Amino acid sequence: MSWLLLALLPLMPLQADSLTRTGDPASAADTLLSSYDRYLSGQVPPYSEHINLARRLAHASYWPEAITVYTDILAIHTADPDARLGRGLVLSWQGEYPAAEADLVPVTSEYPAYTDAWMALGNLYLWWGRPSEAVDAYSQLVDLSPDQAAAYITRARAYQAARRFPQSRRDLRRAAKRNGDQAAIDQLLRDLNREPAARPWEPVVSFDLQTFSDARPDWNTARLTVKRELKQGSITAGLLQARRFGLVDEALSFDGYRNLWPKAYGHVQVQLAQGPGVLPSLDGTVELFHGFGRGWEASGGLRRMVFSAKVVNILGGSLALYSGDWYHRGQLLFIPGESGYGVNAALATRRYFGTVDNFGQLAAGRGREVEITGADPKIRETTTVNIRGQGFLSRRIGFTLTLGFQRTENYDQRGFQVGLITRW
Repeated sequence: MSWLLLALLPLMPLQADSLTRTGDPASAADTLLSSYDRYLSGQVPPYSEHINLARRLAHASYWPEAITVYTDILAIHTADPDARLGRGLVLSWQGEYPAAEADLVPVTSEYPAYTDAWMALGNLYLWWGRPSEAVDAYSQLVDLSPDQAAAYITRARAYQAARRFPQSRRDLRRAAKRNGDQAAIDQLLRDLNREPAARPWEPVVSFDLQTFSDARPDWNTARLTVKRELKQGSITAGLLQARRFGLVDEALSFDGYRNLWPKAYGHVQVQLAQGPGVLPSLDGTVELFHGFGRGWEASGGLRRMVFSAKVVNILGGSLALYSGDWYHRGQLLFIPGESGYGVNAALATRRYFGTVDNFGQLAAGRGREVEITGADPKIRETTTVNIRGQGFLSRRIGFTLTLGFQRTENYDQRGFQVGLITRW
């Protein structure tokens, strides 16, 4: 079997997740089972017929029967790498990962130039939830086939699973230079830009405190969100409680990302406050993101905030660049008003450390901004600076901390936000 065909096998557990006997037309399946029955009751066939029967059974999803035949072959040809590889493949498709590893590792050790074996071992570790070891196996494949785009795409998937997004992007660029499947490359780049969660569920608890240089009391906001990662995007639901000017507002929030076409995804965010005192009754955002060129991404969107005395619309656009371990983003916001547009410009630079989950970020902005102070929000000239960091203590527990400073014509605002991230 060509390793180029094996490159497609990461999809196998999703396509054959049970032992249902499907895949061949009924007559062909009957013929295959008849061959297997004759094999059980007859003499051992020549090697070529023997291993061909095992392969046919394996790819028709007759996995227990295929393992029986492969095991019989290995009883006779104890050092046969093809039979051991075949049995390791079937065991990995069945989810019997330790047994599959016991078959595949010796093949790669004894036959280090066997590309099919390295591909199978990489697939096994990827399905097993051991992406770093999958990267190591796929790297052997890349070394053996440096001109094959499929090898780089395959390793890019493992880097993504290991949360090493910069390395994944690097491999996808190499695949593109080798005329790799552009649709697959674009879809993977879109997923990297959308930054999917590491696990299906991600609850976050955060607390925000803001202090002021004038006489107004402190503001604080407590928030709980739960994110659910889906096949084509994610959805997040949240609750928040805001205390400002001696008033307490509570609100529900919903946030969703959805894959659209290759290189593109959309974002919708809605916050609803019941009987608001300081928050808008409706705060909604719609955005479209699209990647292009070498690591670039552009976005455009609209934010609408509905207060009892005013409706504020904000038009926005951004341009971002992913460059190795760095991420840079510039954003422009336009606030239509009776006397023209208010403009706010912001720049942010982020540095990743090891994985996409650990980073430090510096951001600054200047221009007109909506100050949410109650039924009639103010639009003020501001200068802002904030520093943000995020780190994970383990695969399931992380934290985030943001320190911020804002200056307006009337006062200075200082604050921090701290959050606890869990994953399961």
